[in-house]
Amino acid sequence: MLGGSLVDRSRWTKLLVVAASGGALVGAVAHGLCGHAAPATSALADPAVALADPAAVLADPAAALADPAAAPATSALATATTAIPPAVPGAALDGGPAGAPRLAEVLATDDDRAKILAVRAAAARSDREALGVLTAIDLPREPAAAPAVIAAVGRLGAAGGPSDRRAASDALARWLDSETRRTEADAIGNVPNLIEALGATGGPESADALARALDGGRLDLPLSTLATRQLAEIGDPRARPAVERFAARLREAPDASGVEAELHAEAEAAARDALARLR
Repeated sequence: MLGGSLVDRSRWTKLLVVAASGGALVGAVAHGLCGHAAPATSALADPAVALADPAAVLADPAAALADPAAAPATSALATATTAIPPAVPGAALDGGPAGAPRLAEVLATDDDRAKILAVRAAAARSDREALGVLTAIDLPREPAAAPAVIAAVGRLGAAGGPSDRRAASDALARWLDSETRRTEADAIGNVPNLIEALGATGGPESADALARALDGGRLDLPLSTLATRQLAEIGDPRARPAVERFAARLREAPDASGVEAELHAEAEAAARDALARLR
């Protein structure tokens, strides 16, 4: 259920154990448990670094790479991760004129942990030049780094000017369209992250992309509810017709019971809220 209201916290703890093993299926497992993946802002959205303190890593990423103890553990599960990536070029972490080219170099390697650290660092320093590098990524080729890339593009788009927001929205919309056409586990986990990133980026381009997805017929009920909530947050009244069509489909749906009935009720509530706000 959206918001995790039907999901026992212990289930998310079990997912952290999966994350500790480096599994790229975390998003898919979460989706299977409750109909959607963990939000992009959660630790599960970035499983390869879920066990380290992000603030500590970003405060001194080079030290965190060189010494795992430099990134304080947020739980005892951190001891399960022992693989430390090779040194990432300092410019990829520290920024400056060489930041984006060095980020591209890291992304061209096979070291997933190094990629994720470099991507997160670019987002943390609001590196506008990195946005062009990140939006060119082919997500299916980066199953481990994709959640970090999606979150970074959304963050950079939201923090930048109109041109950055458009670039971020265009990339997120392109990825959402392609990922909803795939059935691989990494794609299933990427879709809710993309919906949330579009909501965080905001603007008319993001609203258009979410409205198209809501009308497209490739989102299940929890994901449609999530898209509706993001449209309400963006507040672009041009998205109202798509929400009205979603509400109409809900009214025409057959009666459900149990969890399905609760998901249906949440969807109806999200649609009502969005219609009240999109005026």
